[in-house]
Amino acid sequence: MPAIGAAGSSRLGVYAHGLLDNGPYRQWFLEQLGWQGRAEDWGVAIDAAIDQVAALVTESGWVEHLERSMDR
Repeated sequence: MPAIGAAGSSRLGVYAHGLLDNGPYRQWFLEQLGWQGRAEDWGVAIDAAIDQVAALVTESGWVEHLERSMDR
């Protein structure tokens, strides 16, 4: 198994990227810290935010403006 941490004379580290991506685990972990809220599904939240930005870009006419300026 590959190492997931590092240690030196004055430091200790653990690779934790993606550790809290799992919604049920994140909910459990936060509850262990005393948090009483509900952990939002980050994937759903990110997709919704991207959709909002795409809608704003479309509504603004920015894409058409960019295409016209590239044709010149």
